[in-house]
Amino acid sequence: MTGTVNCLHCKKELTNDHIGPCPYCGKTGREISESLEAKIGFKAGMTATHKPKWSGEALTIFFGLYALILALFSSIIAFAPLSIPIKILSIFLFTLFSIIIFWWKRYDCLMLIRKLEDKLGGEKTTHSS
Repeated sequence: MTGTVNCLHCKKELTNDHIGPCPYCGKTGREISESLEAKIGFKAGMTATHKPKWSGEALTIFFGLYALILALFSSIIAFAPLSIPIKILSIFLFTLFSIIIFWWKRYDCLMLIRKLEDKLGGEKTTHSS
């Protein structure tokens, strides 16, 4: 912090402890000015990796696996000695129950898909600043 004391009238610089009239012009009155300088710095960095909840690759793997399971079940039912309406009903019920189970256990399904996606080379979105 720095400061100066000047005569109010003639603007000549006075000492900080000067009392009384100005030694140059003889008038009274002082002008005091102070200055303060401060520097503040802030630096931050952040890196984040985000993987969308259900990426396009994850959905492809999920529906691919589901299609394989459904095809396997359908081929087993096709060769079973059942009437056509019973076969259609069983495929419909299998599809319905599997959708309900996948919805109920969706977090576990997502984690399984993530493991498969990582093994198959799934990409992640990375942001650095």
